[in-house]
Amino acid sequence: MITFTLKSGASFQHSDPAKQNVLGTVPYGVFMAVLETMNGVALKKATVLNDSDLSSQGRERRLQPLYESAWAMLACAYQSLEQFDLAVAQHEALMLAVPKLDTGAAAVAFEDVETRQWWRSLSLAERNDAMAEIANGGEEAATKYRRLSIALMRSPTPLPLQRETEFFRKAWNDAARAAHPDEAVAIDADHNASAWATRGIGHLHGLLAGMTGWSRLQLLNWLILSPENIGDAKALGYGVMEVAAAKQRQQAVGRVSTTA
Repeated sequence: MITFTLKSGASFQHSDPAKQNVLGTVPYGVFMAVLETMNGVALKKATVLNDSDLSSQGRERRLQPLYESAWAMLACAYQSLEQFDLAVAQHEALMLAVPKLDTGAAAVAFEDVETRQWWRSLSLAERNDAMAEIANGGEEAATKYRRLSIALMRSPTPLPLQRETEFFRKAWNDAARAAHPDEAVAIDADHNASAWATRGIGHLHGLLAGMTGWSRLQLLNWLILSPENIGDAKALGYGVMEVAAAKQRQQAVGRVSTTA
């Protein structure tokens, strides 16, 4: 663990990015962008607060846009990580995908049906023996049972036992990863980097609330009153019902149009 200290003096502990092998990754860049934004806000805030020519109201007017830009940046960071995770998930899904059954492949479809019927005709003990062979037989067993695995995972109905579905999916995934080791390592690294950055930005989220002095409700009200920012509500952790309730409160006092 290392200590990250902001220009405001606030700090937090987080795992060392060098030891986590996340330096230079996209998620690390997103985390650093938020950190640098908050450092900039902290310095500008100090300048405003130390300006004796400003009244308290004047300081608030100067600080408001700083705080708004920082919260918008934080929301953008969450959204960037979400898009990154989506891209990684799609990449992983392609690597682990079971071959699709072509629409016109009637013979293959019939073979799938026969294979699944054969599997269901086996006793529980026989199915367990086959799964044990797959689990312990390495690449040879994976090759031997590949056709069975494909047919079972393409089944439109559940297998006799849920654990069988889970077993064949895991066995298939393990085999796919073994067949594409470099790709699997890269995907794992992306997952790790995103998880690291998400935890780090979570720390910064809490520190930004302290730096701006905005409560959770105050932040939500600002999002609702700014049409260009309302899309950030989800990214900042607000649920649909929470947003709807806040809109109703603002509509009740005439601050938000009933058609918004």
